[in-house]
Formats: sequence, C-alpha cells, structure tokens
Amino acid sequence: MDLIISNLRIPVEKDGMDEYLRATSQKLKISEDDIQFNKMLGKSLDAGNKEQFYYKISIVVTLPEDFDNTEDLPVYIKKKEAARRSAGISKRPVIIGFGPAGMFAALELIDHGLKPLIFERGKKIEERTVDVRKFIKERTLDTGSNIQFGEGGAGSYSDGKL
Repeated sequence: MDLIISNLRIPVEKDGMDEYLRATSQKLKISEDDIQFNKMLGKSLDAGNKEQFYYKISIVVTLPEDFDNTEDLPVYIKKKEAARRSAGISKRPVIIGFGPAGMFAALELIDHGLKPLIFERGKKIEERTVDVRKFIKERTLDTGSNIQFGEGGAGSYSDGKL
C-alpha cells in the first residue's frame, strides 16, 4: 500500500534517502526493510531554530499490505497522466506578457503539445534591471522597459501591487 508520510523533520546535514527511511521507520514504528521509498511530494526548509536547520518533507512510501494504518495516514492514489495532446488546434496560441501568469500559461500549453507564441512588451530581465535602476536614480522612464513591463512582470521588483 502506498501512503503519504508528511512533516518528517530531517536535519539539513543528514538529508538523504537513508535518513528519510530512518525517520519514516521511527514514525511508523516498523523496520526500514519494510519501507520502500516511492516519491518526494514536498520539501521545505525550516530555519526557525537558528542552531539547527531542518527540511520538512512529505513523501510517498510503499508498505506491506498487512501494515496496520492506525494513524489513518492518507493513501496515495496515482493520478493517471492526462493524455497531453494539442486538441486539434491548428494555430499557435498567443500569450501576452511573460510575467508569472504568462510563464505558467506557456508551460501548460507546451505540456499539452502546443507551441505558444509569446509577446512581451519589455526587455529581458538583465536589460530591464539596468532600465529600472536608471529610472530610480535619474527619473528617466523607458515606457517599454520599466518596473511594470518586461520579462518577469511587475513582481520582479515588487510584490506586484504597484
């Protein structure tokens, strides 16, 4: 049976498969030999304790069918991969803007076998940074490349609430 094990705390310096199995074994009170690592679902850094940083991880493990799931751990159900196809679209989809939403839209369309055409009003992030610094220092506005327009969107220089 495949179960989701959440909130395992792994010391940063011990990060690795052996430690995942040891922590899972300890949490479930079963032998490491009965645990098969299946998939990493999430991993984040917990830096709350300045003396010891931890990774908080969520993983999927395969356990023997006779495992007694008394903690009522969630069962992992594999999602069937949706058939990724172009759905018969003959023209390339158009994306306006290469901020976070534009990037996400492009990735999804590419994932579905399409070749999006992306239009961005501003410059690449490296060139845009020069323009933004110039605006801040000299108050010289480039209407095509500034805090709002360009690769990365408004959020590149703020939280997007301009």
